[in-house]
Amino acid sequence: MQIQIEARPLGPLKVLPYLPSARLAILEGLNGIGKTLAIRLLQVCTTGVTPYRPESQAWASFCSGLGPFSVTVSGLRSNSTIKWVADSTTWLGRDDVSELFDHISIDGRSSTIKDIRQLLVVHRLAGDETLIETLAQQADGAESIVTRWASSVHVPISRLETLAGEVLHTLGEWTVERHSQILQDMEAAETSFSQASHAAEMAIDKVRQLGTAVDLLRRLEQFRRTAPNLRQQIEAVEVIIRNHKVELERLQTRIVALAEEAARRRPILLELRNAQRTLKRNRLYLSSAVDTASSLAAELELAPTREALEAAVFAVRQQIDELTGRQISMHAAPAMRDLLDDVSRKLLDGEGRGLSDQIALDDPELDLQLTVSEVRVGIGTRRVQLEGQPPPPEARAVVEQLEDARSRLERLKAFEEGMDSVDRYRRLVGKNEERVDRALPAANPQVLAELQQLEARRRVIDNELLELATERAVLCQQLSILGGEAPDVIESRLTALLSDLDLARDALPTASAKAQEAEGKARLALGEARQRLAAIRRDVARAEADVKRTTRSLGASGALRWIGKALSSTRLPSDGAPLREQLEVIGHAHVTIAAVIERLGKHRTQHAAVASALRGIARQLRGQDAEAVMYVAELERWFGDQFSEWFNSESVRKELLPDADDQISVDVRQMEVRWLEKGRERSRPLEAFSSGEQAFAYTRARLGVLDQEIAKAPNRLIVLDEFGAFIAHDRLSVLVDYLRKRAADHPEDQVLVILPLSHDYASEAGSSVGKPRENLEHLAKQIEAQRFAVRVLAA
Repeated sequence: MQIQIEARPLGPLKVLPYLPSARLAILEGLNGIGKTLAIRLLQVCTTGVTPYRPESQAWASFCSGLGPFSVTVSGLRSNSTIKWVADSTTWLGRDDVSELFDHISIDGRSSTIKDIRQLLVVHRLAGDETLIETLAQQADGAESIVTRWASSVHVPISRLETLAGEVLHTLGEWTVERHSQILQDMEAAETSFSQASHAAEMAIDKVRQLGTAVDLLRRLEQFRRTAPNLRQQIEAVEVIIRNHKVELERLQTRIVALAEEAARRRPILLELRNAQRTLKRNRLYLSSAVDTASSLAAELELAPTREALEAAVFAVRQQIDELTGRQISMHAAPAMRDLLDDVSRKLLDGEGRGLSDQIALDDPELDLQLTVSEVRVGIGTRRVQLEGQPPPPEARAVVEQLEDARSRLERLKAFEEGMDSVDRYRRLVGKNEERVDRALPAANPQVLAELQQLEARRRVIDNELLELATERAVLCQQLSILGGEAPDVIESRLTALLSDLDLARDALPTASAKAQEAEGKARLALGEARQRLAAIRRDVARAEADVKRTTRSLGASGALRWIGKALSSTRLPSDGAPLREQLEVIGHAHVTIAAVIERLGKHRTQHAAVASALRGIARQLRGQDAEAVMYVAELERWFGDQFSEWFNSESVRKELLPDADDQISVDVRQMEVRWLEKGRERSRPLEAFSSGEQAFAYTRARLGVLDQEIAKAPNRLIVLDEFGAFIAHDRLSVLVDYLRKRAADHPEDQVLVILPLSHDYASEAGSSVGKPRENLEHLAKQIEAQRFAVRVLAA
């Protein structure tokens, strides 16, 4: 292959304009002509990787001094031509320059470093290094590879970690253990709610009892102050009523007698008699209706008037509406059962029309979708839960109040009917009186005068009786406010109640206040317990929905499908399977993904640890503290195996340790070589080898490693750089002989040995004759013309 380099260095750097095209050649040249720089440049072009440490001064000098350049390689085994064009000053600060070439082409077609690697590889074997430094540089190179590789996989690993994290989030937070715990929490919350409910019920009952006791005491004291006077007034009214009734009866009897006598004498007055009889009958009905209405008014603690009735009906209806609303809010189970029954019937009808699998509920926030059948099943489950659910104690108190209010409304309706009867009989009596008034003028003057007088008196007494009945009802109402019970009965009830409460009478006000305070706290505790229970029940419902949704995701085609395949050893349940079975599979997926995340994290950190260990081994080989901890021992063994292979190369054993009986091993930690010689264990420090021995061993071993490569490029340039000063002449000749023999077996390789100029070929030519003289003169002319000479050993 032909290699041409065109460069215009910006400083004192020099670079060879070409490399010889020969399967094996030796290039000898003066110092400073750019032999090594040319090889380094070829390494950059073929690998895209810096041959120096990125932070080193050598790399900075290379980038800033080389400048614009082009490299052309032709005559490859595939007859291809490769060309690179770039400016090295743009590379500073980069450890991967593969994307910074201005132009890379193969046979004129734009190409990449990856394409180049398929055609051509450049290897540089340095002879100016000690064996220990060579080993250290092997560790440096491995560290650089690991660092670059870690950098290249950092983004993919981070993406995988992100993906795995998202999958873990999608799997949800529910496990068998956590679900069991929340069920235990719900059971505990239900127990707490039951206890709080019982405590509130007891507190409410105690407040009710104490309230009754306080009311009895108040009524007893008020009765003692007021009741005797009321009873006296009622008795006085009743005496007047009795007297009026006696007088009214007497008047009625006289009026009827006169009317009958007049009717016998004059048949025309028969209408008067009949009118008076009808009036009497309706008066009796009116009196009875007034008594009934007055009694109902007293029972209802109302004045026997239309205004009082209407106000009471309005008030009790408002109370019923308010209590009904409170009942529903406190104990919604009955209303919810009715609602769920209605919705369930409609959903069942939808299933009958083929809508079973249609989405009926879609909640994007919870990522929850339920079909018609699933919603109906869920409603049925909730319906069963609500069946027979007892109302809370506050609701039971409201129910009692509601029953009392409805009972009062019924009694008000009866009172209204009584008032309607009073009004109806008042109208009848009024018409009867008008009838009597029309019939009276038919009587003779003497009878007429008496009848009119008696009739007027009767009407006065009738009106007074109605007024007295109303007065009596009002008094009875006032008395009923006091309980309508005798003092001894109230006293007996109060004493019994205080005994049940184990309470002294004088302690009643304080006990009532404390009970009300305790009731407030009990109601507050009950509300908090109810809220906790409701929250946990929501969590349980959300858990079940989350688990079912995740189970569906594992079995469906989509982002989580691969998890289902990864769990192929575990049968994926349906979302209708028992929840524990679903949780077990999801838990298995959790463990698997968590292990993946942990492994990815370790993989990322292991890169840094391995790179640190490689740096540590390089430091250790150079006589410094390794500093690293992880993987040092493992890498020491690995490098020991690699270095041992070098020393076990046949040519190296023959030159360095010809008397070794068995395998030679290298201990990197102890920095020594060990072998058996005539059955005795021998060892030798790496430092004890001469520079020539080290360079020879290194070169032969590296060539052996290259020869063992499985995937070889069709074109390889192997450069043995800076060997003359370190390998003795006898060993150099042995090495050259080895290279001659090797060239026949490796036609894909082009080997170049670079040596410093150590001969004055012009002087040597003067003392030589024949062919040697011609060769020496040719070398002297090359050196004079281009400051280096090339000897082709195998074309």
